[in-house]
Amino acid sequence: MLVLGTLFMGFFLYIIGGLQARFGHWGIFDNSNVWLIEGHDSATKGIIIPLRLLFRRHYGSHLLDLPR
Repeated sequence: MLVLGTLFMGFFLYIIGGLQARFGHWGIFDNSNVWLIEGHDSATKGIIIPLRLLFRRHYGSHLLDLPR
């Protein structure tokens, strides 16, 4: 079970990193340098959905709840 969980998490983190590398860039938001993904709605959702699955299971349902 531990090995499967580790592989599952590693797979999704690898996919998230690839999406950020392909579609992201440095930008300025509120006078801070941040990593942005603009104009790629599907890439943004491809990052948010696995993160919600990973962190919701481990840290509770109240984290990463997006406004509707």
